[in-house]
Amino acid sequence: KVLFGPQGSGEGCSCWMGTSDGRLFIVELKEPFNQVYSHKLSGSVLQIVYSEPHVFLSLHNGALVVYSRNRDGLWDMDNYQLVVVDITGKKLRRILEIDNKVWCGTGPSVAVCNALNYRIDEKIEVVLNENECIREIVHIGDTVWISLSKSTKLVVVATNTKRA
Repeated sequence: KVLFGPQGSGEGCSCWMGTSDGRLFIVELKEPFNQVYSHKLSGSVLQIVYSEPHVFLSLHNGALVVYSRNRDGLWDMDNYQLVVVDITGKKLRRILEIDNKVWCGTGPSVAVCNALNYRIDEKIEVVLNENECIREIVHIGDTVWISLSKSTKLVVVATNTKRA
């Protein structure tokens, strides 16, 4: 997975790349192109989402990694947060940031993580059939649309009440 955009450790933009073997690479997008960071994570990277002042990574093992900026406005690569979203180790398939809340789709449910204190505020069960799991999460207005794998159903959740 690749993310272009957030300012890296220096001036200008950077490219964040996560690999299936759990590595995160960050490269400055100015010549000469320099790798400024490399780190081995606890699981393969499924998705990278940028929402100032954070970069969120979803991992195959059900964890959410959160990078934030330090006082100088640069990415604090040494003090990232690791949030265990699914203790059963199910894939953290989709993440979406909405108003300082990170909606994390894992298995049959969505965990809503507070992006300020990194705690799971709520868990919303959206799948009733054990053969289904969350496939995609999309935010439009005050509504979150959730599609399920192996299903034609769409689950609609109001962002303010967290009710389907």
